[in-house]
Amino acid sequence: MKYKQVVPNDRRLIIVANGPSLNEDLERLKKEDLSKTDFAMMNLSANSDLFEELRPKFYCLADHAFFRNVKEIDKIQQLYASIDNKLTWDMTLVLSYNVKTVKSFSGLTNPNIKYQRVYALESCGLTRFQRWLCKRGHAIPGLGTVTNMAAFVGIQLGYKQIEFCGNDMSFFDGICVDDDNHPCMYTRHFYDKMPEKKPLMIDDKRHQTLETYVDMIQRMIISHNRIAAYGESLGVYFVNRTRNSMIDCYPRLIKTCPEAFD
Repeated sequence: MKYKQVVPNDRRLIIVANGPSLNEDLERLKKEDLSKTDFAMMNLSANSDLFEELRPKFYCLADHAFFRNVKEIDKIQQLYASIDNKLTWDMTLVLSYNVKTVKSFSGLTNPNIKYQRVYALESCGLTRFQRWLCKRGHAIPGLGTVTNMAAFVGIQLGYKQIEFCGNDMSFFDGICVDDDNHPCMYTRHFYDKMPEKKPLMIDDKRHQTLETYVDMIQRMIISHNRIAAYGESLGVYFVNRTRNSMIDCYPRLIKTCPEAFD
Protein backbone atom coordinates (compact mmCIF):
# COMPACT_ATOMS: atom_id res chain seq x y z
CA MET A 1 0.00 0.00 0.00
CA LYS A 2 1.94 2.99 -1.30
CA TYR A 3 1.77 6.52 0.09
CA LYS A 4 -0.46 8.62 -2.14
CA GLN A 5 -2.72 11.48 -1.12
CA VAL A 6 -6.15 10.44 -2.36
CA VAL A 7 -8.27 12.28 0.22
CA PRO A 8 -8.86 16.05 0.46
CA ASN A 9 -6.85 18.01 3.03
CA ASP A 10 -9.98 18.94 4.96
CA ARG A 11 -11.06 15.35 5.72
CA ARG A 12 -10.02 13.65 8.93
CA LEU A 13 -9.82 10.01 9.93
CA ILE A 14 -11.03 8.89 13.34
CA ILE A 15 -9.72 5.53 14.49
CA VAL A 16 -12.24 3.83 16.75
CA ALA A 17 -10.36 1.48 19.07
CA ASN A 18 -12.26 -0.80 21.44
CA GLY A 19 -11.02 0.41 24.82
CA PRO A 20 -13.40 0.91 27.78
CA SER A 21 -13.33 4.71 27.38
CA LEU A 22 -14.80 4.59 23.86
CA ASN A 23 -18.39 5.34 24.88
CA GLU A 24 -17.23 8.44 26.77
CA ASP A 25 -15.09 9.58 23.83
CA LEU A 26 -17.98 9.15 21.40
CA GLU A 27 -20.31 11.28 23.53
CA ARG A 28 -17.89 14.18 23.05
CA LEU A 29 -17.41 13.38 19.38
CA LYS A 30 -21.14 13.43 18.61
CA LYS A 31 -21.24 17.14 19.50
CA GLU A 32 -18.91 17.94 16.60
CA ASP A 33 -19.48 18.37 12.87
CA LEU A 34 -18.77 14.94 11.37
CA SER A 35 -19.60 15.81 7.76
CA LYS A 36 -15.93 15.61 6.73
CA THR A 37 -15.01 12.64 8.90
CA ASP A 38 -14.19 9.05 7.98
CA PHE A 39 -14.04 6.23 10.52
CA ALA A 40 -11.87 3.15 10.90
CA MET A 41 -13.05 0.32 13.14
CA MET A 42 -11.45 -2.98 14.08
CA ASN A 43 -11.56 -6.44 15.60
CA LEU A 44 -14.96 -7.49 17.01
CA SER A 45 -16.65 -4.08 16.95
CA ALA A 46 -18.85 -5.04 13.97
CA ASN A 47 -20.75 -7.24 16.42
CA SER A 48 -22.00 -4.06 18.13
CA ASP A 49 -24.65 -1.52 17.04
CA LEU A 50 -21.87 1.04 16.63
CA PHE A 51 -20.87 -0.54 13.32
CA GLU A 52 -24.05 0.57 11.57
CA GLU A 53 -24.11 3.88 13.43
CA LEU A 54 -20.61 5.00 12.36
CA ARG A 55 -20.57 3.23 8.97
CA PRO A 56 -16.76 2.92 8.89
CA LYS A 57 -14.88 3.47 5.67
CA PHE A 58 -12.14 1.10 6.86
CA TYR A 59 -12.22 -2.05 8.97
CA CYS A 60 -8.91 -3.47 10.22
CA LEU A 61 -7.97 -7.01 11.21
CA ALA A 62 -4.32 -7.59 12.15
CA ASP A 63 -4.32 -10.49 14.63
CA HIS A 64 -3.91 -13.83 12.87
CA ALA A 65 -6.47 -15.26 15.28
CA PHE A 66 -9.10 -13.80 12.92
CA PHE A 67 -7.93 -16.09 10.16
CA ARG A 68 -7.58 -19.37 12.06
CA ASN A 69 -9.67 -21.87 14.00
CA VAL A 70 -8.98 -20.62 17.53
CA LYS A 71 -10.75 -20.97 20.85
CA GLU A 72 -12.97 -17.92 20.25
CA ILE A 73 -13.98 -19.01 16.75
CA ASP A 74 -17.67 -18.45 17.56
CA LYS A 75 -17.10 -14.71 18.08
CA ILE A 76 -15.00 -14.52 14.92
CA GLN A 77 -17.65 -16.28 12.86
CA GLN A 78 -20.22 -13.87 14.31
CA LEU A 79 -17.98 -10.97 13.26
CA TYR A 80 -17.89 -12.06 9.62
CA ALA A 81 -21.63 -12.72 9.65
CA SER A 82 -22.23 -9.24 11.09
CA ILE A 83 -20.17 -7.61 8.35
CA ASP A 84 -21.87 -9.64 5.63
CA ASN A 85 -25.39 -8.90 6.90
CA LYS A 86 -25.06 -5.29 8.08
CA LEU A 87 -22.85 -3.69 5.45
CA THR A 88 -24.82 -1.51 3.03
CA TRP A 89 -22.07 1.03 2.21
CA ASP A 90 -18.64 0.83 0.58
CA MET A 91 -15.97 -0.30 3.03
CA THR A 92 -12.33 -1.40 2.74
CA LEU A 93 -11.40 -4.44 4.80
CA VAL A 94 -7.72 -4.04 5.70
CA LEU A 95 -5.89 -7.30 6.42
CA SER A 96 -2.45 -8.44 7.51
CA TYR A 97 -3.04 -11.82 5.82
CA ASN A 98 -3.46 -13.29 2.36
CA VAL A 99 -6.72 -11.96 0.88
CA LYS A 100 -7.73 -15.19 -0.88
CA THR A 101 -7.23 -17.17 2.30
CA VAL A 102 -9.31 -14.71 4.32
CA LYS A 103 -12.13 -14.75 1.77
CA SER A 104 -12.22 -18.54 1.90
CA PHE A 105 -11.99 -18.74 5.70
CA SER A 106 -14.51 -15.97 6.43
CA GLY A 107 -17.12 -16.83 3.83
CA LEU A 108 -17.63 -13.11 3.15
CA THR A 109 -19.70 -12.42 0.03
CA ASN A 110 -20.86 -8.83 0.54
CA PRO A 111 -20.22 -6.88 -2.71
CA ASN A 112 -19.62 -3.62 -0.80
CA ILE A 113 -16.30 -4.91 0.56
CA LYS A 114 -13.00 -3.90 -1.01
CA TYR A 115 -9.96 -5.81 0.25
CA GLN A 116 -6.59 -4.25 1.04
CA ARG A 117 -3.60 -6.14 2.41
CA VAL A 118 -0.95 -4.44 4.55
CA TYR A 119 2.23 -6.46 4.78
CA ALA A 120 3.10 -7.00 8.45
CA LEU A 121 6.81 -6.40 7.98
CA GLU A 122 8.25 -3.82 10.36
CA SER A 123 10.82 -1.48 8.86
CA CYS A 124 14.37 -1.40 10.18
CA GLY A 125 17.66 0.34 9.39
CA LEU A 126 18.44 4.02 8.93
CA THR A 127 15.46 6.36 9.38
CA ARG A 128 15.60 7.65 5.79
CA PHE A 129 15.67 4.08 4.44
CA GLN A 130 12.78 3.03 6.71
CA ARG A 131 10.61 5.88 5.50
CA TRP A 132 11.46 5.02 1.89
CA LEU A 133 10.29 1.44 2.51
CA CYS A 134 7.10 2.55 4.26
CA LYS A 135 6.12 5.14 1.64
CA ARG A 136 6.34 2.44 -1.00
CA GLY A 137 4.29 0.01 1.07
CA HIS A 138 7.07 -2.54 1.51
CA ALA A 139 6.97 -2.25 5.32
CA ILE A 140 5.12 -0.58 8.19
CA PRO A 141 6.82 1.56 10.88
CA GLY A 142 5.31 -0.53 13.67
CA LEU A 143 2.62 -3.18 14.01
CA GLY A 144 2.37 -3.79 17.74
CA THR A 145 -1.39 -3.35 17.68
CA VAL A 146 -4.24 -3.06 15.17
CA THR A 147 -4.55 0.69 15.81
CA ASN A 148 -1.06 1.03 14.30
CA MET A 149 -2.35 -0.62 11.12
CA ALA A 150 -5.33 1.75 11.01
CA ALA A 151 -3.09 4.80 11.48
CA PHE A 152 -0.71 3.55 8.77
CA VAL A 153 -3.62 3.21 6.33
CA GLY A 154 -4.69 6.77 7.11
CA ILE A 155 -1.16 8.08 6.58
CA GLN A 156 -0.70 6.21 3.30
CA LEU A 157 -3.97 7.60 1.92
CA GLY A 158 -2.94 11.17 2.75
CA TYR A 159 -5.16 12.09 5.71
CA LYS A 160 -3.65 15.15 7.35
CA GLN A 161 -5.50 14.74 10.64
CA ILE A 162 -5.83 11.36 12.35
CA GLU A 163 -7.58 11.01 15.70
CA PHE A 164 -7.89 8.12 18.15
CA CYS A 165 -10.94 7.22 20.25
CA GLY A 166 -11.05 4.43 22.84
CA ASN A 167 -7.29 4.00 22.63
CA ASP A 168 -6.74 3.39 26.34
CA MET A 169 -3.73 1.05 26.11
CA SER A 170 -4.69 0.01 29.64
CA PHE A 171 -2.82 -3.26 29.39
CA PHE A 172 -1.49 -3.03 32.94
CA ASP A 173 -4.95 -2.66 34.50
CA GLY A 174 -6.26 -5.85 36.06
CA ILE A 175 -3.03 -7.84 35.73
CA CYS A 176 -2.69 -10.68 38.23
CA VAL A 177 -0.87 -13.99 38.64
CA ASP A 178 -2.89 -17.07 39.61
CA ASP A 179 -1.90 -19.90 41.96
CA ASP A 180 -0.26 -21.76 39.08
CA ASN A 181 1.97 -18.76 38.35
CA HIS A 182 0.09 -18.01 35.14
CA PRO A 183 -0.36 -14.29 34.43
CA CYS A 184 -4.01 -13.36 33.89
CA MET A 185 -5.80 -10.16 32.97
CA TYR A 186 -9.26 -8.73 33.43
CA THR A 187 -10.01 -7.54 29.90
CA ARG A 188 -12.53 -4.82 29.15
CA HIS A 189 -13.82 -3.49 25.84
CA PHE A 190 -16.49 -0.87 25.24
CA TYR A 191 -19.00 -3.62 24.36
CA ASP A 192 -18.29 -5.76 27.46
CA LYS A 193 -20.78 -5.57 30.30
CA MET A 194 -18.35 -6.96 32.86
CA PRO A 195 -14.56 -7.42 32.85
CA GLU A 196 -13.56 -10.99 32.01
CA LYS A 197 -10.59 -12.70 33.63
CA LYS A 198 -8.49 -14.50 31.03
CA PRO A 199 -5.10 -16.22 31.16
CA LEU A 200 -2.51 -14.57 28.93
CA MET A 201 -1.83 -17.02 26.13
CA ILE A 202 0.37 -17.34 23.04
CA ASP A 203 -1.58 -18.73 20.06
CA ASP A 204 -4.17 -20.20 22.46
CA LYS A 205 -1.65 -22.93 23.27
CA ARG A 206 1.04 -21.67 25.64
CA HIS A 207 0.81 -19.50 28.73
CA GLN A 208 2.67 -16.22 28.53
CA THR A 209 5.12 -15.32 31.23
CA LEU A 210 4.99 -11.90 32.84
CA GLU A 211 8.31 -11.11 31.16
CA THR A 212 7.04 -11.87 27.65
CA TYR A 213 3.83 -9.93 28.32
CA VAL A 214 5.68 -6.80 29.44
CA ASP A 215 7.97 -7.14 26.41
CA MET A 216 4.89 -7.28 24.14
CA ILE A 217 3.50 -4.09 25.70
CA GLN A 218 6.84 -2.38 25.19
CA ARG A 219 6.73 -3.29 21.49
CA MET A 220 3.24 -1.79 21.26
CA ILE A 221 4.46 1.48 22.78
CA ILE A 222 7.48 1.58 20.45
CA SER A 223 5.17 0.93 17.48
CA HIS A 224 3.00 3.92 18.40
CA ASN A 225 6.10 6.10 18.72
CA ARG A 226 7.31 5.03 15.27
CA ILE A 227 3.90 5.51 13.65
CA ALA A 228 3.75 9.01 15.16
CA ALA A 229 7.22 9.89 13.85
CA TYR A 230 6.45 8.56 10.36
CA GLY A 231 3.15 10.42 10.16
CA GLU A 232 4.61 13.68 11.43
CA SER A 233 7.37 13.46 8.79
CA LEU A 234 4.57 13.57 6.18
CA GLY A 235 2.69 16.45 7.78
CA VAL A 236 0.07 14.42 9.67
CA TYR A 237 -1.43 15.93 12.83
CA PHE A 238 -2.50 13.36 15.41
CA VAL A 239 -5.04 13.78 18.22
CA ASN A 240 -5.53 11.39 21.12
CA ARG A 241 -9.12 11.92 22.28
CA THR A 242 -8.87 9.48 25.21
CA ARG A 243 -8.07 11.41 28.35
CA ASN A 244 -6.68 8.52 30.42
CA SER A 245 -4.81 6.88 27.55
CA MET A 246 -1.43 5.35 28.41
CA ILE A 247 0.04 6.46 25.05
CA ASP A 248 2.33 9.48 25.31
CA CYS A 249 3.34 10.21 21.70
CA TYR A 250 0.18 11.90 20.33
CA PRO A 251 -1.11 15.38 21.29
CA ARG A 252 -4.16 15.15 23.56
CA LEU A 253 -7.56 16.68 22.96
CA ILE A 254 -7.73 17.78 26.62
CA LYS A 255 -4.86 20.21 25.91
CA THR A 256 -6.11 21.65 22.62
CA CYS A 257 -9.84 21.65 23.45
CA PRO A 258 -10.33 21.49 27.26
CA GLU A 259 -13.90 22.80 26.99
CA ALA A 260 -14.92 19.49 25.40
CA PHE A 261 -14.35 17.82 28.76
CA ASP A 262 -16.53 20.18 30.80
